[in-house]
Amino acid sequence: MKFVLSSHAESQIKERKLSLKHLESVISKPDEIVETSRSGRQIMQKVIGIGGKKFLFRAICMKDPGGLLVITFYRTSKIKKYLGREQ
Repeated sequence: MKFVLSSHAESQIKERKLSLKHLESVISKPDEIVETSRSGRQIMQKVIGIGGKKFLFRAICMKDPGGLLVITFYRTSKIKKYLGREQ
């Protein structure tokens, strides 16, 4: 799927030293998509193993005429908090 990064997402990806490969993986095959109360926004999330540990990667997105606008992207170790189940 085609996507565009907001300036905030771009800076956060650099600051957090995240990989665009992981972002592409989350967007192309999310484990879960959560609709939010904010109009048009959704959270795409996926569990990815790195170095023997599992992390939940979350992309906050909006549908855009050009594809998908990524508002922010981050990873967390709090998988149960956001997914409600361990994978």
